[in-house]
Amino acid sequence: MRKSVKALSLVAKAMLVLVCLVMIIPSVIRLCPFLVGADESYIVLSGSMKPTLCPGDLAFTVKVDPSDVEVGDIIAVRTESKVYMHRVVEKKMSDGVLVFKLKGDANEESDANYVASSDFIGKTVFSLPMGYLYTRSGYTLIVATPLMVLAAYQAVKIYRLYDTRKRRRRGLKAIILGKGGRRRRKISIFDMTSALLLIILVAGGTYMMAPYFIFGSGSFFTDTEKVGVHDISAATWKVSSSITCSVSQSTITLGENVTISGIINPARSAEVTIAISTDDGETWDSITTVTSYADGSYEY
Repeated sequence: MRKSVKALSLVAKAMLVLVCLVMIIPSVIRLCPFLVGADESYIVLSGSMKPTLCPGDLAFTVKVDPSDVEVGDIIAVRTESKVYMHRVVEKKMSDGVLVFKLKGDANEESDANYVASSDFIGKTVFSLPMGYLYTRSGYTLIVATPLMVLAAYQAVKIYRLYDTRKRRRRGLKAIILGKGGRRRRKISIFDMTSALLLIILVAGGTYMMAPYFIFGSGSFFTDTEKVGVHDISAATWKVSSSITCSVSQSTITLGENVTISGIINPARSAEVTIAISTDDGETWDSITTVTSYADGSYEY
């Protein structure tokens, strides 16, 4: 029992140390960007720059003269309500002021307005791919698994303490404190090493993940258009859905027709690609693309 506890303890602490390094190093760098030669650091909140910058990534900027910015550079600019990063697609002088035309890598069109050099913050030099923290697998690996291992380790320690006291009460084991005896080693419920690592994990994870969940929209913005004085942003939300597919008859002969139909749940109008396989699913050939009705049903 004692060997298994020690082995579990080593595994738990090793995982916590590894996770803390993964969490605390980016947190420290974000707090002190000068450690990596940068001036500012930002958590990416939207997907307009995918795949270069993904939601949750930690991006770093350096202060340079706006005149040194070239077409193709990614820069950070500040508006009245937010800071965002887009790629420079045009650079020119307008009424004696240097302005930039920007575009997100994932956007179909350039941003509606030019950005003045007075709104320029810095040039984006590199980023750390921290977006995995916001995925199911990333969260499970980095946060949930270490916490479960630590919980299991603490549960075993509590059981050991309970079992020892139970055996002592029954007189199955005597603890001799007098001459010639040996004082029994105490079992701590929660050691300082585990407590410190847990605090680092929670603090580092909160510091890195809070901005995304507080200020992020939950969507991945792909385009922005301007209508009059209003900016309209198009976004895509990830929604779990299912689709069914059936045929009107299971066996047909050459020259006969078959009807393919199904339904999308939740119901919505969407494009459905119908493909056929003649080798048990090894390869598929697309037949056509149909649009489902408002109730989610489609037919071909």
